[in-house]
Amino acid sequence: MELRNLTITLTILGVFFLPCVYAENDYSNKQPANIMIQEDFSEYMSSVQEKLRTLWQPPDFMEEGHVRVYFKLNRQGKVVASDIIESSGNDIYDESALDAIKKADPFGEFPEQTLREHIAIKYSFDTVLIEEERMKGYYELAKKYTKSDPLKAIEYLNLAINEVGGEEASCFLYKRRADLKTLLGNTDEAQADYDKYNLFLERARIKRMHLLKHLTETQDSAYLYHYLAFVYEELDDYDNAMRAINKAIEKSDYSNEGNIKRYKKHLEKVCNSVSNQAEKTPPPKLRKRAIIEPSNQE
Repeated sequence: MELRNLTITLTILGVFFLPCVYAENDYSNKQPANIMIQEDFSEYMSSVQEKLRTLWQPPDFMEEGHVRVYFKLNRQGKVVASDIIESSGNDIYDESALDAIKKADPFGEFPEQTLREHIAIKYSFDTVLIEEERMKGYYELAKKYTKSDPLKAIEYLNLAINEVGGEEASCFLYKRRADLKTLLGNTDEAQADYDKYNLFLERARIKRMHLLKHLTETQDSAYLYHYLAFVYEELDDYDNAMRAINKAIEKSDYSNEGNIKRYKKHLEKVCNSVSNQAEKTPPPKLRKRAIIEPSNQE
């Protein structure tokens, strides 16, 4: 008898907002029925991958990100359940995966030849902030030598930075190099790297904010408003951060409402802290100007 449910494991690997895709099918049995299932759903799974690849918009503030999700489809390709089964450790990153699934719903009807009523899919979304393979190689070697040979690690970071096409893309590399130089006691050189890191980070945040403002206006999703609130907080723009998170709550559903409300409570604490600090800080003292009385003497 043919089973009515099927679980398929797939993976997306992404770089910034342009993910490339590879897949692996995880079958515990190697029976002929499973081979037939694989053939039946081969094209269907390719279309599922393509939709998610196109619609996924991962946040780019994590050096490396990984989240695994589960979602279940009925014969019409409608999502009837979805959940995070392996968190990235960051609510916004997790929501990006669920948001891609929502946008892709419905995925399309099952192949006519299958008798299955549902399929359950386990999907992995992964990102790295390294586009160029040579840079990635240097970066991995730098991580390898970070503890055992900091000087060699710095050499590899120098090579990785030389491979970077844009300043903002090298932001985290300067931070790593600065940390190593601090460890070695090169405080002046470390400070120069920290200064570059902060400069590039600020530019990246401003670019991200403008991009997200445009995306939220066109896509109007809870995830993007949540992400926008996070970026506004990074820029110390708490009024706009609160507006964005309130909009996220308005657009949210059961799957991400808890994360968004938790973030709003965090923002409210930050805003109160900033407000209290401003009240405690005395206004700057005005310098007394010498008052020159007009002389009656000619």
